[in-house]
Amino acid sequence: GTIESAGEVTEINGKQFKHYAGSKYTSVEHDGCSGLPDLDGFLDSIEEKNHRVEGVSGYIPCTGPVKALLLQIKRSLGASLAFTGAATLPQFQTAARLIQVSPSAFHEGRAHSIAVITHQNQFFGR
Repeated sequence: GTIESAGEVTEINGKQFKHYAGSKYTSVEHDGCSGLPDLDGFLDSIEEKNHRVEGVSGYIPCTGPVKALLLQIKRSLGASLAFTGAATLPQFQTAARLIQVSPSAFHEGRAHSIAVITHQNQFFGR
């Protein structure tokens, strides 16, 4: 969904989106020798029509420039290193410990009893 990713930016209801078409093939490799005449006929007809046989397509939100995404990843990775006391990625791999939390623990660990502001400019009028 970054500006630099393939695809045109489309505006829908005032919001920007990128068209995504993933895992699609323009043809099917088929040698016609499955041993099942119905299957061979079906696959041959798909190949002749240049039919897309798998994948999804749709619109995904345009998230802005890739530089902003990379900055977010860099900061998140830096925070992860700090939380574990690791100075390098190999140290992080040995220091990190993943645990499973219940939905209740996840909810309790989030901010609550306050209004969560996601865009400071929106609240303070900047």
